[in-house]
Amino acid sequence: LDGFKAVNDTLGHEAGDILLKDVAKCLLSSVRKTDTVARIGGDEFIILLSSVPDEEMALAVAKEVLKALAKPFEINGDIANIGGSIGMSFYPNHGEFADQLLKEADNAMYDVKKRGKNSIAIAP
Repeated sequence: LDGFKAVNDTLGHEAGDILLKDVAKCLLSSVRKTDTVARIGGDEFIILLSSVPDEEMALAVAKEVLKALAKPFEINGDIANIGGSIGMSFYPNHGEFADQLLKEADNAMYDVKKRGKNSIAIAP
């Protein structure tokens, strides 16, 4: 998540916790029932898309996620504006095991953050 720290710092940790729950709901509503959404710590989530025929469909989902995260979140009467930096990896192109795929997606996400956030990158 982009901007989560600012929410925690200005609105407090309770608001941050509410935001994380709201983001989880937002992510779940952006994907299919067969996909998996999980928070892996701090302000990072993973989305595992099952049975995606090609990278174009996965990119379309990622764009929908960014669009959903761009909408203001209402927390206890305050408005929180956040965004997302999305790194993507694909089996078997970027690895055969979950830890390899996660590492490649994580590296791609940090590339997005370095370039200005609120975008998508695919692992090289």
